[in-house]
Amino acid sequence: MNKIGIMQGRLLPKDIKRYQVFPSDTWEEEFGVCKRSGFSAIELLFDIDAYYDNPLMYSSGQEKIVKLSKSSNISVSSVCADFFKKYGFFQNSQQVKESNIFVLRKLVEACGSIGCGVLLIPFLEETEIRNKKDKEDIVRTVDLMDKLLEKYGVDICLETTLCSEEITEFMEKIDRPHVKVYYDIGNGAYFKYNPSEEILRLSKWIGGIHIKDRDEKGCNVVLGTGLVDFAACFESIKKIGYKGSYILETTMCDDPVATATKNLEFVKTFI
Repeated sequence: MNKIGIMQGRLLPKDIKRYQVFPSDTWEEEFGVCKRSGFSAIELLFDIDAYYDNPLMYSSGQEKIVKLSKSSNISVSSVCADFFKKYGFFQNSQQVKESNIFVLRKLVEACGSIGCGVLLIPFLEETEIRNKKDKEDIVRTVDLMDKLLEKYGVDICLETTLCSEEITEFMEKIDRPHVKVYYDIGNGAYFKYNPSEEILRLSKWIGGIHIKDRDEKGCNVVLGTGLVDFAACFESIKKIGYKGSYILETTMCDDPVATATKNLEFVKTFI
């Protein structure tokens, strides 16, 4: 059965008004809360805030992650490198490009160290893919990672705002076994791409799935209250034989744990 997990920082948020923030003071405690809330997996967050202090960046931190994962029986299914939403691959400065490649290598090695096979790279917001040059920059960068990904058994999964037809063309151009797609059904619904059909089209490349719901304004809302047709999406997911985790990248509301538990129970009705 597919594990159901949640994005790090959604149970014990550092700032309830900001979604993607590494919970620097409570990240260790969150593993236990994750287990008590009924989840079986977590997606670690590597964001721009004090990234140099993130436990993924040093061996003792990686060892602590492994220990917490084992003691709580919460698997680390993926790492979300939100860092690249700010310092993306599309840079004119050679120095910044080299710095980004260094960080990317460190994250691949960290994933290997903690036994995590999925490294999510989001191309959203400031780093949205907009043209041919952006795609060429991505291809060149992932090409540099090819041997390292093979060595550590890690897949880089790209999350984009492109439609499935564009993604298909792009993935065929990349043509690397360790480069896949991370699909967000909430974003797909908001962009009116018909997520259930896109999941079928992208089946051979999907390496991770974000569970989220959004309304007409784009706001992240409680699952089942927005635009997503969850019954159709999960039917498609079953058809493609997806074996990975479902990661809730959901709203927190005023009571993050209670909201997460409610969202978890909603997902369970479909699997």
